[in-house]
Amino acid sequence: MAIVADTDTGHTSKEGVMVTEAHKGQLDRDGYCVVRGLLNETETKPVRTRIEELWNGYHDYGWPHRHLQSWDPEDRDTPGGNYRSGSLQLPSMIESVFDDFTGNPKLVGAMEALLGGPVKRYTDQTIFKPAVYRAGRSFYHQDCFYWKLRPKVCLNCWIALDQVERGAIALGFQPGTHAIWRIQYHELYWDQVPQHGRDGAKYQRKRIALDAVDDSREDLIPGGPGDAYFFTNYTWHRGEPNLSGVNRGAYAIAYQLDRDDNLLSDDEFDALMDGAPQ
Repeated sequence: MAIVADTDTGHTSKEGVMVTEAHKGQLDRDGYCVVRGLLNETETKPVRTRIEELWNGYHDYGWPHRHLQSWDPEDRDTPGGNYRSGSLQLPSMIESVFDDFTGNPKLVGAMEALLGGPVKRYTDQTIFKPAVYRAGRSFYHQDCFYWKLRPKVCLNCWIALDQVERGAIALGFQPGTHAIWRIQYHELYWDQVPQHGRDGAKYQRKRIALDAVDDSREDLIPGGPGDAYFFTNYTWHRGEPNLSGVNRGAYAIAYQLDRDDNLLSDDEFDALMDGAPQ
């Protein structure tokens, strides 16, 4: 059973964020922790509103686009007259509402408290799962397989923008899978409803092989808007589909320690890999 630490006890970071010793202990032990109510509705609502606007075609971005994904970019029959955007990659680079959100001082302060030093932003993406597709499950994966960062230098923070639970986009974790700081080989697969990516084509995702996962060990943690799920980029994690009947979203933001040697070399990456085809 996961222990979810709240923000009512512990010490305060330089930005006033409550990060407790319980948070730090669970992150070290399980590879993730949850800070309840890190952000308030005033902070989450502008981003949630803008994501819904993009889904409804209220934008002037052409297709294909480096930062936007879409399930059907040819469909312009939307309230805003443009294609429906799905999840966004690095939206902080194109709109200030996202840049402001990812640089929130409470988030930065929590990252510094958990990583133990000054940090810099690594990447960000929105997660948007519309009700119409009744899909969007992701399978267990490690961010380090994509990012090739050293152990203990980076944390991802997945911030719920809606109520999340089983069948409603919640995150699942395999606790302790980060502990040996190894990288599991990932295979390609097709989503139930694939999105189109930056080159305009449908793309495949990557996952840890299903027979390597023990589903009985899963921690799946419900939450609400503003709850922040911190986890290492070596922690195995996945996302639930959206079967709830209403659109739901979240925002994932990664920070790394502010230093210049965070990236693994190709040889170092290969040396940490388990399960790669021979």
